[in-house]
Amino acid sequence: MTRFYHILSLLVAVVMVPVFTTLAVFSKHKFKFLRHHFGFVPSNKKGESKILWLHALSLGEVKAAAPVLKNLHNKSPYLKIVVSVTTDSGYEGAVEHLKIAEKIFFHPLDCLPFTYLALSRIKPDLYIVTDTGFWPGLTDLLHKQNTPQILFNGRISHRSAKGYLKAGSLFKTMFQQFNRLCMQNKNSEQAAAALGVDPDKVEVIGDPKFDSLQPLTVEDRNRLRKTFLLKEDTPVWVAG
Repeated sequence: MTRFYHILSLLVAVVMVPVFTTLAVFSKHKFKFLRHHFGFVPSNKKGESKILWLHALSLGEVKAAAPVLKNLHNKSPYLKIVVSVTTDSGYEGAVEHLKIAEKIFFHPLDCLPFTYLALSRIKPDLYIVTDTGFWPGLTDLLHKQNTPQILFNGRISHRSAKGYLKAGSLFKTMFQQFNRLCMQNKNSEQAAAALGVDPDKVEVIGDPKFDSLQPLTVEDRNRLRKTFLLKEDTPVWVAG
């Protein structure tokens, strides 16, 4: 099934390239870095330092990954960290919050020539993808190159799992190719099991987006109550 996906991606690329290029014109950063999407990402020279490639979809995923990357950098200062994103806000967030990253670029489209070229230029020793930013084609190439892969802050709903199962073995194979799946909650853990992932590869870590939030001081809470004319015992519902 994965082989068919690679072949199909080649055929789709004929249409994808001109359409994507046209749409990129209306993006704040994508057209400027259009080459990244076609595999011409910043290249790395293979040296003594290990290379970690992190992919974060957008701003939220960048912020969630930032504390983890900083801890890794502090423990392994010689580790080279490169970061890819999908959205304009993700790019801006990575530039602002991930100063430790040696290179920041847009993720290549999941088409065989583009992903193959990107891997030949980045040469990662470890690939970490956040949330739902995974792609079957790239995951398969990394697996064939024996590059360890981690799904960090992973999220798979039961509804999504049913959709993945309808795609035959494509997504089942993809999830099984990860070396480690760090999921947000028990539901995602159960969904991974339904997709045939070895339970020993899966763990629930919560959502770093919330773990990284700092509690408000008493002064801050009082200031907010005053701003919104709230009494001390007034219940507040925050939705996001």
